[in-house]
Amino acid sequence: MLQQNAPLRRRGRPSDAEVEQPPRKRPVVPRPIDDVRFDGFSHWPEHIEPKQRCRNCIKSYTRISCMKCNMPLCLSKEKNCFIKFHNQ
Repeated sequence: MLQQNAPLRRRGRPSDAEVEQPPRKRPVVPRPIDDVRFDGFSHWPEHIEPKQRCRNCIKSYTRISCMKCNMPLCLSKEKNCFIKFHNQ
C-alpha cells in the first residue's frame, strides 16, 4: 500500500532556487604606485606557484611575478607583459 503522507524525496542536484549561495568576491590586489612601478630598479621576474592570471593583459595565466611589485605578469617569447607593465 502507498502511504499518503510520505515525504517527497527528490533526486539529483538541487536547483539554484532551493539553495542560495553567497556571491563570490575576489580579493582586490592593489597596483603599485607609479613611482615604484616605473623606477626601473630591482624589478626581477620570479617563478610562482600556482599559476595566476596576468594583471596586465588579463587573458592568460602565468607563473612569473615581479619581485618588487608582486604582480603576476606574462613573460614569454610571444608576449612580454612584464616589460609592457613597467614601461607604459
